[in-house]
Amino acid sequence: MKKLSCFIAFVLLVSCRPMHKYAKYNEYSRADINNNYSMKDQYYAIMIRNKKVDFILYLSHNYDLAKNNRQFRRLKKSSGSPKIEDLEDVLVGGFTTKSHLEYFPEGPNEVFYILLNPKKEPVFDTNYYTTRDTIIDGNVIKLIFTKDKRSEESMQFIFDNMHINYGRPEVDMKSMFYKE
Repeated sequence: MKKLSCFIAFVLLVSCRPMHKYAKYNEYSRADINNNYSMKDQYYAIMIRNKKVDFILYLSHNYDLAKNNRQFRRLKKSSGSPKIEDLEDVLVGGFTTKSHLEYFPEGPNEVFYILLNPKKEPVFDTNYYTTRDTIIDGNVIKLIFTKDKRSEESMQFIFDNMHINYGRPEVDMKSMFYKE
């Protein structure tokens, strides 16, 4: 009976994990970006690459990124974002945590999730989150993002710098630094 109880508890823990099974293959590194304006316009971004699903994403360095389920739960709690029901298959989760906002109080409090081929439709508060879906090479990509005054700009930036079957895409960082 004790073995059966342990097995049931293990199955429940494994089935309640938000991160996609391929998220553990994400590689995180710094990418230097040159916008070809001048040497002073050299920036860096965080590059997230996953060779298993041939995925690449460039982000500004404003986010704390969840690298496993434990970090995901800790960062989600620290960000203070509302709960999302049926949040599964998260390939990348980014959070602006309270500690980040202490250093950059003028920055937005943003949370985003990139879901890869989600099996269930997440249920969330539409007053707090917005979503955008796309299909890239037969893969359904769902981006869930917090709503704020910059959310559309930030979502567009993520969409512009997210690639499947990537090769070496050009990265346009000027949208994050220059306001025309």
